[in-house]
Amino acid sequence: MLFSAYQLVDFTEKVSTVWSPVGIESAWFLPFMNTVTLLLSWCTITWSHRYLMIDNIKSSLRMLAFTIALGLIFSTFQLMEYLHADFAFSEVGLKAVYSSQKSR
Repeated sequence: MLFSAYQLVDFTEKVSTVWSPVGIESAWFLPFMNTVTLLLSWCTITWSHRYLMIDNIKSSLRMLAFTIALGLIFSTFQLMEYLHADFAFSEVGLKAVYSSQKSR
């Protein structure tokens, strides 16, 4: 009986809270761009490998360079996302995992 009451209160609290919490950015700009960048880099490295398998070295190197450029773009987006976060990972109990240096 006590456990079911706890579950009911816990469920009610989770349902009644507003999502997304204040300070969390929309997932449709930087996170979405990161996802698109990762998918494009997967495609370009696959094309690079296929060109390499048919001995088209010039095209393979071009696709590899494009993949590296996408990796740099992804890293830049990740840095921007991390620097503009309005919260620290330590606030949600993940400090040991991510070693966030921000604190409030």
